[in-house]
Amino acid sequence: MRPWKELVNRTVRHAFDAMPFDEPLFVQMVFNMPRPGYHFETKKHHVGELKVNAEIYHGIAPDLDNLVKAVLDALQGVLWINDSRVCQLYTEKRYTPIGEQPGVRLVIAKAIVGHVPDPTKLL
Repeated sequence: MRPWKELVNRTVRHAFDAMPFDEPLFVQMVFNMPRPGYHFETKKHHVGELKVNAEIYHGIAPDLDNLVKAVLDALQGVLWINDSRVCQLYTEKRYTPIGEQPGVRLVIAKAIVGHVPDPTKLL
């Protein structure tokens, strides 16, 4: 997972040109995992279409907690001074929806006491 952590770090450093946050944070992470070939149709007129019964959630390795820890560690000193500043966390691990790319999507906001952002309205 080390090369992936380095890629996350480089990508965010390139896109985020500000001082790391040093306040309580809400973080949303949605991991889009690559779909295996058997999720797609092979029938003549439907080749490459997503099967109706293809799973949405990625219930196999790598474990969600390991992915989350990798991102938290990779972005320490980049997006936040220390990952202990993340006080609210919403995570999801799913197969990549059609039209999207595999990877992780992040939303970061100031944590507000008594308020948990609605994750369905963030991404």
